[in-house]
Amino acid sequence: MASVTLLELVFLEIILSLIYKNDLPILWQTTGAHILDADLVYRNRPNYHGRDQRPPDFNEEYTINSSGFRDEEIKKDFKGKKILFVGDSMVFGSGISDNAKTVPNLLEAKLPKTDVLNAGVKGYTPDQEYRFIINNSRQFKPDVIIWQLNPHDYANLAYGSVLYDINTQSQLVPLKGNLTATYWYGWAINRLPEFVKDRALVRILIKSFWGIPYLNRSMMIPEEKKEDWVKSKLNLQIEEVIKYCQAENINLVFVLFPVKYSYTGNGQAYNLQYPLYEKIITEAGNLIKKNDIVLIDVGRIIYDRGRISQNNYSDGFFYRDDYHFNEKGAEMAADILAKELTFIFE
Repeated sequence: MASVTLLELVFLEIILSLIYKNDLPILWQTTGAHILDADLVYRNRPNYHGRDQRPPDFNEEYTINSSGFRDEEIKKDFKGKKILFVGDSMVFGSGISDNAKTVPNLLEAKLPKTDVLNAGVKGYTPDQEYRFIINNSRQFKPDVIIWQLNPHDYANLAYGSVLYDINTQSQLVPLKGNLTATYWYGWAINRLPEFVKDRALVRILIKSFWGIPYLNRSMMIPEEKKEDWVKSKLNLQIEEVIKYCQAENINLVFVLFPVKYSYTGNGQAYNLQYPLYEKIITEAGNLIKKNDIVLIDVGRIIYDRGRISQNNYSDGFFYRDDYHFNEKGAEMAADILAKELTFIFE
């Protein structure tokens, strides 16, 4: 078979440059407030200050400390309870105007002699959160680990960056963070010189990362098997975190946060738009309770208390054009958690 000559490549590049005008979008996961991480795919950029403003009411301003947390520097020789609050953007506090107004920091202010570390990272999947807990939490010497989940986590597990598969023995199989499409796309965008990225052939190649099953393991799971795969994987991760915390003598708490679209029918129903999440989280909840681990469903508590009306659904506890808690919602969530967590001081 004849090899492609340099002249043919040059000709192909000329043709493609005339017909292929698509730019390479910048991934927020691998720029600005985030840096690539070979283990976790990406993480918060230490010692970083940033802003994200979107009208009408999303006015985020944040500072990342040297540990990569949206928080003040970790207190040395702290004598009280230390809580490591792990999760995604719901924990990080998307849209919140000040570090002090995020759920973890509000919770800290409501609990006696407690340091709550905000380990939330925007866009994290349960795969990334699980790996962070197992591989990274020990260094912070927490007395309590809170692991937050929410209705977007079904899609995150099914289609996000996959860090774990399941083998035929129903065991978790770890995958490398630097062998994901997100990582390599981010690497190419951040590291390749502009004159290289300007080439149409290169842009097509970089975009093809998303279609490579080896870099996007979820593509290898048939759709009809994906629900069982997600459910089994989350249950295995929960079991392993329970074992880890028991071995380390750490109190473990699971927290379920709602998103704006958890409340449908003008607030008259809960999580109807997330039936797959409800199925897997119901089974996961049974597993958690079977092991005598505390599970706090903040969204259900809000719903059962009748706090959601049409007005609250639209602009009371969530941003008008975003699904996250606004500052009023974060305050309410922190109040609920503070009352539910009194057992850790007994």
